[in-house]
Amino acid sequence: MISLAAGDPDLDLIPRKVLGEIAKEILEKEPKSVMYTPANGIPELREEISSF
Repeated sequence: MISLAAGDPDLDLIPRKVLGEIAKEILEKEPKSVMYTPANGIPELREEISSF
């Protein structure tokens, strides 16, 4: 029986090593990556969504 309740993907599908390297690079190079976003959203993202 396979439980579909949680919807967990196969762990081998997630490239954990690559994902870890990307996360490390972002955390080291982008100090703001650990800060909260503006309450009204990220301006660039809002522009893209509104143009869509």
